[in-house]
Amino acid sequence: MDRVDVSRPMAAPASRVGPLFWDITAWHRVWEPISEVAVLYEDPVHQEFTMAVERNGRIERIRTVRFRTTGHDMEFFTPQPPPMMSWHRGAWLIQDAPGGGCTVRATRDYRLRDEPGESAAAFGARRARFGQSFEIRVGAILDRFADHFSRKEQAHAGQ
Repeated sequence: MDRVDVSRPMAAPASRVGPLFWDITAWHRVWEPISEVAVLYEDPVHQEFTMAVERNGRIERIRTVRFRTTGHDMEFFTPQPPPMMSWHRGAWLIQDAPGGGCTVRATRDYRLRDEPGESAAAFGARRARFGQSFEIRVGAILDRFADHFSRKEQAHAGQ
């Protein structure tokens, strides 16, 4: 199992950031690679959805089940993970920051699928490359949310 752990500050409090992270149908307004979302089940604590996401010029279809834990935090697992993974779970941890705003920490645990005939050395190299690119991608998602809330806060301050 491998892990990615990325954090970013947000210009808004957790009480405003958390609901947008939970509202998966609104994500396409923030993260453009999402082309389709279908919520299969939702109550105040649990949510199951499918999503079509562009990655490296291909559309990936994933299915995710997530649940709120404490405060605005949520954990999830993907019974239908991205195609390069055999297993995937993670969390969005959203905590108010002492000086205002909040911090969002994204954790991802995953296992890459084996490629038939791939040597251990080749798998190790692919695993390292994927880990770096996955960390960059998760960071980019958080950066887009940070930009979104920065623009919202600037517009709010200008009123």
